Amino acid sequence: MRQSAEGLKRKLCCLVLGEPTAVALGNEPVFVDGRVISRVTSGGYGYSVGESIAYAYLPVDLATVGTHLAIKVDRRCIPATVQRDPRHDPANTRIKA
Repeated sequence: MRQSAEGLKRKLCCLVLGEPTAVALGNEPVFVDGRVISRVTSGGYGYSVGESIAYAYLPVDLATVGTHLAIKVDRRCIPATVQRDPRHDPANTRIKA
C-alpha cells in the first residue's frame, strides 16, 4: 500500500482478466469508465488457478473485491475484476504437471 501524509491513497490489488488468453505483463493501462486510473505493475497466467492475473495500484475507493474495470492488452480492452489475493486452488483440484 502507498501512503502519504494525508493517508492511504492507493492499494495494490489483484485483478483477474475476463479473457484467460489475454496476458498483461506490466505497464498496461487500467481503465475505469474510459479513463486511465493506473498501470499494471506485473502480471501473468496463473496455471494453478487457470486465470490471467495482473496487479495494479488502484485508488482506495476502487480497491474493493468485485470492482469492474478494463486493461488494455495488445490494443484490446479486456474486462477485469478486482479479486481477493492471493489466488489459489484451496481444494488442490487442478492437475499438476
